[in-house]
Amino acid sequence: MEQGISIIFAFRNRGITRIKSSMDALQIQKLQNFEVIFVDYGSKGETSVKLQNLLSNYDFAKYFYLPVENLLWNKSKALNYGIVNSRFEYIFIADVDLIFHPETTSLFEKLKNTQSFYLFKLGYLGKEESKKLLNEYKFEDLKPARFGIVNGMILASRKALLGVYGMDEFFHFYGAEDEDLFARLENAGYKKKLNSHQYFYHNWHKSFSVAEDKLLTGNPR
Repeated sequence: MEQGISIIFAFRNRGITRIKSSMDALQIQKLQNFEVIFVDYGSKGETSVKLQNLLSNYDFAKYFYLPVENLLWNKSKALNYGIVNSRFEYIFIADVDLIFHPETTSLFEKLKNTQSFYLFKLGYLGKEESKKLLNEYKFEDLKPARFGIVNGMILASRKALLGVYGMDEFFHFYGAEDEDLFARLENAGYKKKLNSHQYFYHNWHKSFSVAEDKLLTGNPR
């Protein structure tokens, strides 16, 4: 297994602009010791083409399209596909809304530990603050509205993730699949650690659940 970090994204029918913001943040990492495994779980044809064209501009990115547009969104299946197709010894499960500090991969290198897995703080940018991402900006000039701790970001060894059989594919949509993974890793003897570096910001978007609480739609939840 090669040394380095495999950063895995799971995606379906999201805005391409926010993907560019995340990839641009990775492109300026001071330590280029990583690959991006980008798993598109059944996006519409037009979105898939735009995304593939975008990712072709980044040498570190590998794009995988799974033709499952008629199946329910299953983040666990997408991430498991990414884990199996990764080539580095450590894996970071990312999110398409993430903006990375320029020294994030350097931090990952320091945290590598075969007996532990790491969770991270996430700073949430407001709507107006997120508009800065569309132009040149410095990470330290971004001002999150708040920070959260419970989220799906995790750094773990590939061996550990495969040892617990990855994400539980019973879960669909969003929520619970990450907490389930953390619990199974701890049950397998790996120590959970929270890193205090404020190296991750979340690009603003409307809450998916709140957006549909007042309007009946055909989108399954």
